[in-house]
Amino acid sequence: MTALRIRPNNDFIHTANWKEIYMLTKHWQSDVEFFAYEIKFLLNLTNKYFIWLTDDQNIETVARVQKDLKQLSKEQKELVDNLKTHLNHITALLENAFIYDEHTFKDEHIALENKLTDFTKTFKEVKKQVFTCTEEVLNSENHSI
Repeated sequence: MTALRIRPNNDFIHTANWKEIYMLTKHWQSDVEFFAYEIKFLLNLTNKYFIWLTDDQNIETVARVQKDLKQLSKEQKELVDNLKTHLNHITALLENAFIYDEHTFKDEHIALENKLTDFTKTFKEVKKQVFTCTEEVLNSENHSI
């Protein structure tokens, strides 16, 4: 997953039809749902290391990473809820174009895209922390994990 800004051009939200916006949002939903699996895996990974740690600094580092992962999990669940609501709005607009204010909906869409972009950036940073932390723990602990 490279960048979530999958718009063909910067004016996409203003020129796309509802079906195109729906398809883009479904793609986002799929990505966000997959994040849950990755976060769960990374939490399980850090939990398995945590029980074997002896160095206080490693314990603190892993605890901090786990805290960040739990926060990401919370944000991921909020994004899932936001995307479901957004998809419901799009579906309603597909059925009746006058049910929602178009400009309000498009502002909502842009805000959601920005949230998703920020989440993805944070996720990548935390994932990198997990990898770095895992490598450091493996190199510094005396016993085999």
